[in-house]
Amino acid sequence: MTWRPISESEFDGLLIAETTQLGEESRAALGAYGIGCVAMHIVRPLLDAGPTVPERVFVVARLGNTVLFYDDVEEEFAVATVDADEVIRDWSLWGSLDHGLRNFPRAGPVRGPSRPLPDSPF
Repeated sequence: MTWRPISESEFDGLLIAETTQLGEESRAALGAYGIGCVAMHIVRPLLDAGPTVPERVFVVARLGNTVLFYDDVEEEFAVATVDADEVIRDWSLWGSLDHGLRNFPRAGPVRGPSRPLPDSPF
């Protein structure tokens, strides 16, 4: 089977399923730091150290330069630091949305939503 990027509609379905599994602490974190569903670029390192092409990922929470996004290659949520050019180059995988939110920082400025989450109270 050939890998292909997750579509926005596929991600919306995944996000709906994941939000129903959130614990109280994670639900509060998503309510405080959630930004809807924002597309950003990620640059993945290649094993042969060749040039890489930015790919699109979906970000659901942000605090300053820290974001929580879905890595559709690993099929896990990840916490990352965004570079000055708004590109993700360094991240840590956390598995589910719940685990990602429990490992997301808790202080600082919050950006408002650019697009509401699908069928979500956040």
